[in-house]
Amino acid sequence: MKHVKMLAGPIALIIVANLLVYIKVLHFDFISTWDDDAYVLYNDIIKGLDFEHLQDIFLSNTGANYHPLTLLSLAIDYHFWELDAKGYHASNLIFHLLNSVLVFFFIFLLSKKKILVAFVSGMLFSIHPMHVESVAWISERKDVLFLFFLLLAFINYLVYLEKRKVQYFIPIIFLAACSMLSKPTA
Repeated sequence: MKHVKMLAGPIALIIVANLLVYIKVLHFDFISTWDDDAYVLYNDIIKGLDFEHLQDIFLSNTGANYHPLTLLSLAIDYHFWELDAKGYHASNLIFHLLNSVLVFFFIFLLSKKKILVAFVSGMLFSIHPMHVESVAWISERKDVLFLFFLLLAFINYLVYLEKRKVQYFIPIIFLAACSMLSKPTA
């Protein structure tokens, strides 16, 4: 419980900084001259969550990539938002916020619970200009999604190293697979 109270402040600052930098993306539209048309605007396979659409999501390529979990997340967005770009941008922003917090936790565990090191790492990750494309461009959902699963796998690996029990290793395999199904780079 002691750690929870000590971690709440740095995590809140990371989230606030993140929102100050990226909240404007909620007012952006689709970028049809890039990949948003192929991934969302004219992509019929994301326009349903029935068995046939799910089968297409898991059996097809989009943009010369196989990343069914990315397409599934876009299909979920379409289910709620249809073609309102604000919802898609909100999803990317939420994943980036989660990733920033996960970077904080990963570095916290990796650094033997040094809060300042974790805070600086999480803050730099959260506001670094390198992430603008991943947050502001709907088609780059694959970046924020694959990193989400990858960071969870890394954190689980650190827990596994501490406990050395197979039940802590199994989630790593699942999370790594989810990461790979979100973006081939994983």
